[in-house]
Amino acid sequence: MDCQPQRLRLSRRPGFRLQAHSVAINGLDNARRLCKSNVMNYETKQTSAGIPGSHRGDRRAGGPRNTKADAALSACGTDTLGKIKKRFLAKIEISPLTQCWVWKGRRNLQGYGGFQVSNYHARAHRVAFVLWGAAIPSGMCVCHTCDNPSCVNPEHLFVGSQTDNMADAKSKNRLACGARNGMNTQPDRRPCGERNGKHTKPRSTLRGEQHGMAKLSDDQVQAIRSSYKPFIMTAKLLAHRFNVCRRTIQYIVYEHTWKHVGRTAAEASIAADKGI
Repeated sequence: MDCQPQRLRLSRRPGFRLQAHSVAINGLDNARRLCKSNVMNYETKQTSAGIPGSHRGDRRAGGPRNTKADAALSACGTDTLGKIKKRFLAKIEISPLTQCWVWKGRRNLQGYGGFQVSNYHARAHRVAFVLWGAAIPSGMCVCHTCDNPSCVNPEHLFVGSQTDNMADAKSKNRLACGARNGMNTQPDRRPCGERNGKHTKPRSTLRGEQHGMAKLSDDQVQAIRSSYKPFIMTAKLLAHRFNVCRRTIQYIVYEHTWKHVGRTAAEASIAADKGI
């Protein structure tokens, strides 16, 4: 039997990297196992990227974050739902003016209530819709007609997509867009121009070899500028010598970068005060 190693061509699919391009014939089973593992990982990534039924895909598409909690709540029996309703109603307070069921339990920074269902954290208004309404379709949101995030009154809730939710918010002028954006209503809070941190605190800006991603030192930059000569010691040759790309050498020579190198103490002080 010929025991010489033979090359095995394995197809590649986009989305994953094949670790073995060629294997011996004795390692054929391992190569097939490796291919199968990579294909499974690729299909898992594709599934979680947006196929219905994938929890992470629903979140990326702007859908709900409580898919598992909704499914667990819909699967509960009558007795279990009765206990959940009793525990749920103990955390609300009815407003006499708006008839909103204001959630008195824990709430996040946006004001939405949180409720525990079968070891899953769920939004309180989604739980209320399932308890007194119907099941929530996959990928859909539960929106408020009263524009009160802490309200869990089923009569104030309706099901819609994320697009419907944003359209409803826009129709009620609840989106900070156009002239109502914070950049226009509170321009003094935006640190731009001379109020930017590069100008107000220039000493705190890491420059040159002090920066953690710097590949060159100040001495090397000076050597590059003194050695560069057109058509003789070109940027390509200097890039090969200092192990950087040609564009980096050009930026250094024409002082687009490393501007602080080669200046006198007085010039460096003035430039630091100006943040350049």
